[in-house]
Formats: sequence, C-alpha cells, structure tokens
Amino acid sequence: MNGPLWVVWLLTLFILTLMPARISNWCWSAVAAGLFIWDGSWVAFVLCFLAARDAVRHTPPLT
Repeated sequence: MNGPLWVVWLLTLFILTLMPARISNWCWSAVAAGLFIWDGSWVAFVLCFLAARDAVRHTPPLT
C-alpha cells in the first residue's frame, strides 16, 4: 500500500477504538474485510475473523 493510504487506515483504526464495543467490532470486521479484498493481506483476514467473532459475542440475542 502507498503511504497516504496507510495514514487513512491507521486513522480509521484509531476512530474505531473510540466506539462502543458492539459497534466497533462490526466496523473493525468490515474494514478488515475490505482491506483483505483490496490488498489480499492475510493479517487483515485474521483481524476480520477476530473482530466478527467478538462482535457476535457482544451482540445480544434477538429475543
């Protein structure tokens, strides 16, 4: 990735850390999935998986 895109990526991650856990984890998952699709980064794939797993844990049941 080029330099400016890394800055946008890091800024996005910083903003996501300020969100509540339930919303943040779903956003982390979406951003990491987008990076994986765009860049093919396996690190992004792992981040996507972990964020989605945590999002499911923090999301209350629909009852």
